[in-house]
Amino acid sequence: MPMIFENYRPAIIGILSFLIFVTLIHADRYSRFFISHFPSRGSATRVFLDRISGFVFMGFFPFIYLSVTHTQDVLYSLTLKQPPKETLPFFFLVITLIIIIAAFYSGHEDNTQNYPQIRHKNWSVSLIFLNILTWTLYLAGYEFLFRGILIFTLLPSLGLPATVLINAAIYSLAHFYKGRKEMIAAIPFGLLLAYVTATTQSLWFAFFFHITLALSNDFFSARALHYRIDLRRGNENR
Repeated sequence: MPMIFENYRPAIIGILSFLIFVTLIHADRYSRFFISHFPSRGSATRVFLDRISGFVFMGFFPFIYLSVTHTQDVLYSLTLKQPPKETLPFFFLVITLIIIIAAFYSGHEDNTQNYPQIRHKNWSVSLIFLNILTWTLYLAGYEFLFRGILIFTLLPSLGLPATVLINAAIYSLAHFYKGRKEMIAAIPFGLLLAYVTATTQSLWFAFFFHITLALSNDFFSARALHYRIDLRRGNENR
């Protein structure tokens, strides 16, 4: 048992760090503080601080732990190793498919209830920049934990199929606070990211796939939401 715990310790610590992050951003005291200062549910400041907190708990803290307790080879595998060049056509194909799917799905009303997270009608250049920056930080930490630490911890002992399935299941469960539909939708995407990461031995594809999904979803859902608001106002003014 101690040996098993030792082998899986990075994954256990990573999951605990994620749970602390989720508990923090949904804590009553944390929420009351932001409601008192930023009443809007879609306040950009609240969203940005949530994402930065996610990067700290899912990326920075686990990275420090690995730096202290593990070899540089592990950190290299998790951060710097590039995928094989022959996989680039697959990379661009998936990026294109993600954007196409986002264009068709993101405008649905059940999606625009939650996205974009920032509920501003007019997006300035600085707001767009900060949105991209904080999404990048958040997803860098997110992928470092979910597709990095979890996969590279489980893969040597469990093999490819079990690692991919377990990772996708954990990824789906991590969306529990976003509702059942997002949990279900996360399963195929989680399977894709886990498989690609495990087979390429690199985080880069998973990170770029995820950031493409986040930003394209923001763009298309914001456009659909604003169009729906403008259409409703136009009908009211008739």
